[in-house]
Amino acid sequence: AAKSFIDLGLKPGRLAIFSGSRYPPCESHLLSTDFLKGNDDVSKSFTTVANGGEPQTEEWYSKHGIELFLNTRIVSIDVQKKVVVDAEQNVFTATKALIIATGSTIRTLPMRDQNTNAIISEEKVEKNHEKLMRSQSITGERLSGLFYSGHMGDIFRLKEFVNKANRTLNCIVVGGGVRGLNSAVAIAELGHHVTIVVRSNQIMRGVFTLNASLIYEELLSHHNISIKKGSACKSLINNHGIITGCELETGEVLQG
Repeated sequence: AAKSFIDLGLKPGRLAIFSGSRYPPCESHLLSTDFLKGNDDVSKSFTTVANGGEPQTEEWYSKHGIELFLNTRIVSIDVQKKVVVDAEQNVFTATKALIIATGSTIRTLPMRDQNTNAIISEEKVEKNHEKLMRSQSITGERLSGLFYSGHMGDIFRLKEFVNKANRTLNCIVVGGGVRGLNSAVAIAELGHHVTIVVRSNQIMRGVFTLNASLIYEELLSHHNISIKKGSACKSLINNHGIITGCELETGEVLQG
């Protein structure tokens, strides 16, 4: 949207963008492919790069007179007055238009303690979500082996984890969307075994037809990737701070 405004002749000082992330907007599918496999220049994943355009770095926004507020979480909005308030109670007022483009939030998964069998609910994990996001880790106890592909801090940790592993890893990817599939292929191409867990009876449901999904699944199988369809992840298994697997709703346990 920012690039479109610039192309339409927006004058400097007329646009401000608020983001809870530490980084400018990125193309998530590039983060989960090229960056994971070893491309150390994270700016190659910034918005517009996928279309062959100039990376929208912080300098790009500044050059075009766009105020980019990173690490800024908006907690309330007055639509009528075009006013937003951030977590630090700073108040910002739009003089002409207020555009809400919130995207999506990360869905955290319940965890089961392998030793006590106690379940840490999704709601309890989610309650600490904002505090954990500020420290750039979804998991307050710094769980080893758990990464959320929609979180930049976790993407950096995952990149280091899979590239520096001195053994072949058994990796579990929960979700059969674009980001999950891209991450699975990137990890598999680094020589690791990958299992994708998909609630639906096909990957990329809503995007692919059933036949197209079957063709893509065949291609994935040649990358040492297996797919568990028709069952969701019931809980992650936590063993003294290390995620050791995933328990499916069917009762099957996948070892990670």
